Amino acid sequence: MAVQLPTVDREAIELGLRYVNNDACFPAIVVIVQLLQALRSGRFDRKCVALMIPQTGGGCRATNYIAFLRKALHDSGMEDIPILSFITNVNEKESVFRISGKMLRRFIMAGQFGDALMHMLHRVAPYKAVPGSAACLAEEWALKGKKCIHSSNMLRFDFTMLAMIRTFDKLPLSTEKRKPLVGLVGEILLKYHSDVNNRAAEIVENEGGEAVVTDLMDFALYCFYDHVFNYRHLAGSWRNYLSALMGIFILDVTRWAMRFGFRRSKCFTPPLHFSELRKKTGTLISLGHLTGEGWLLVAEMVKLLESGVPNILCMQPFGCLPNHITGKGLLKELKRRYPQANIIALDYDPGASEVNQINRIKLMMSMARQPSQAS
Repeated sequence: MAVQLPTVDREAIELGLRYVNNDACFPAIVVIVQLLQALRSGRFDRKCVALMIPQTGGGCRATNYIAFLRKALHDSGMEDIPILSFITNVNEKESVFRISGKMLRRFIMAGQFGDALMHMLHRVAPYKAVPGSAACLAEEWALKGKKCIHSSNMLRFDFTMLAMIRTFDKLPLSTEKRKPLVGLVGEILLKYHSDVNNRAAEIVENEGGEAVVTDLMDFALYCFYDHVFNYRHLAGSWRNYLSALMGIFILDVTRWAMRFGFRRSKCFTPPLHFSELRKKTGTLISLGHLTGEGWLLVAEMVKLLESGVPNILCMQPFGCLPNHITGKGLLKELKRRYPQANIIALDYDPGASEVNQINRIKLMMSMARQPSQAS
């Protein structure tokens, strides 16, 4: 039986500082300590448990997770626990864990369904006419989505996606004008894990804004494109190149139900095709920036700015070189090209003050509410 570990508390982070070198980035500490805390909790029989951890195989912590985890297990006296490596890479020679066709379909369905549900929830939650109605509706469709994904039937999945969009589109909303839009971008874990980013989206909504979160599947497409660029410009393998092209095609095509439903709705905006997203980098950055969030981080910020989202919160681990170059390093040029841009870079670290992070978000929101921004 597989058990997902979704939550992270302050006690877990303190434990992580004991067993993971504090030179490692914040997300690496969080991921390793979640597994370690679960083993120490006594919930699992050490003789019948194994740990599985995914890696993208990038040029940072994404390649070092296994080494971090083995050292943490050794230092805590649990070096006998087996570790399964799940490398989310088209080249799986080093991966211990293999996925079947049915599992792959489920992964794709879960990603697409989660993106659609997240997009709709953030869009309607600030304007709900009945308190709690948006969250209840999201919970209801999350349960329906689990059953649909478990079936791994793509046709059923498409019909379920369209039905969910219609239901959210009919949710009663208040008639107040559109609130300031705030895009959330940055390092992949910080962007989506509310425990790790100290509930940034919730803070934005509490401060009178509407959070706009980019799609998780865009990151998967970006990872596939690494192999396309490597083959065309470096010394990449043609097998990986063909596999990546197929992966990009499949992920883009399986978005058709979301795109169709959003296009026919009155509230939601369909996602960009991946080819259009790549063009957003323009002359700002090369598509050869493949480490961390690379060129995707820039493309997401440009997409937000050009779609009427002038306020952007760029979340990055303290000391993360790739994100500091492709994120913070390009803020000056982005603000020059888009004068309406209101962008702040927010660093996350085990020792960072949560109060300071919240205050910086509040400062950004105070600027977003100014008439020049609202217009």
